[in-house]
Amino acid sequence: MNNVYNIIFNTYIHLKKRIEERFNINNIKKCHFYQHTSCPYFPCHKGVSKEVFNCKFCYCPLYLIPECGGNYIILENGIKDCSYCSIPHTPNGYKYILKVLDKKVFNRRG
Repeated sequence: MNNVYNIIFNTYIHLKKRIEERFNINNIKKCHFYQHTSCPYFPCHKGVSKEVFNCKFCYCPLYLIPECGGNYIILENGIKDCSYCSIPHTPNGYKYILKVLDKKVFNRRG
């Protein structure tokens, strides 16, 4: 069984290296950040400087998660108001959102 594990692990390492060679990993990391500076609402939330304001998640994927960890309020009509939350637009927002989705939607611990 240990031999099978080694074969799988070595194959994984080989494929990972080939993918990194084939695709410039620095370009892949750039997809975590996007700015739409011509948007009439840019920047749509206060508290994040324009230089690092991330528009990747214009609409937060955590909106439907009751306890998302963001700064939100529930209005009298029951609607979740995220106007005071800037998590999706911060430099670490992308990683945070993926972590919460992994944990609360896909039930993975990490």
